[in-house]
Amino acid sequence: MNSILTNQRGAILVLSLIVLTVITLISVTELSKAGEQSRMTSNFQQQSITFNAAESAMAHSMKMISGQPSSTEENIAAMAGSMTAAEDVEIKVNNTQLSTDKMKVSVSYRSNTVNALRAGISLDSSQNDFMIRNVHFTATSTANNDSSGARTTIVQGFTYE
Repeated sequence: MNSILTNQRGAILVLSLIVLTVITLISVTELSKAGEQSRMTSNFQQQSITFNAAESAMAHSMKMISGQPSSTEENIAAMAGSMTAAEDVEIKVNNTQLSTDKMKVSVSYRSNTVNALRAGISLDSSQNDFMIRNVHFTATSTANNDSSGARTTIVQGFTYE
């Protein structure tokens, strides 16, 4: 019986160390994946929050522009300001209802006036060139979350004839 014990020379010890090393590597890999998935979930949540804020700001501004009752006229004033501003100048309105300490929400307006006078039509002395213009607006709604760095921008165009 002593001859059987002396011939083994630690094979089980080596085998158990190999198995323990493999289990440790698998555990470390799974923990790393769990941490990465947690970060991805957090990033998606922050992106969803900023997207919803930007979408709400855009919907709110479109509601105000379409003439539905609203509490302030900041968006309409910003649109008028963008019509008188130089081309490619944005007029920005901060949305105080949706903004928080960590997140800033705003809508900016840019306009481009296009002459809509068709060929063969002329103006008489009682008409002015404002009657034949189309104004193309671009509204850009932005939400920035300062704590996470998440940012969402939504752009919508519309025409005033």
